[in-house]
Amino acid sequence: MSEFRGVAQDINAKALHNANINVALRDRDPDAEDAARALVGNLQGRVSIKALTDNLGLGARGYRALLKLVSFGDLLVPQNERITPATLVSRKECTK
Repeated sequence: MSEFRGVAQDINAKALHNANINVALRDRDPDAEDAARALVGNLQGRVSIKALTDNLGLGARGYRALLKLVSFGDLLVPQNERITPATLVSRKECTK
């Protein structure tokens, strides 16, 4: 039973972390969000958020825009994974 409790706490901690990211993204940056959408429009497979951020070339603005796409459901993250720059994401249509 304690093993289950530990797994549940770990999942809850990851969900809380990811929810806090979503709250931090309340401000809009339409230019960065449009650029991020254009970048991931033809994304094939899974790519790290950091690699996408680097390719976008907008620094923190680009990182936040990509997180916004995760929040909107346009980019998918593996279930129950803590979102970090190393997180591998894929397009909504590309789930393999």
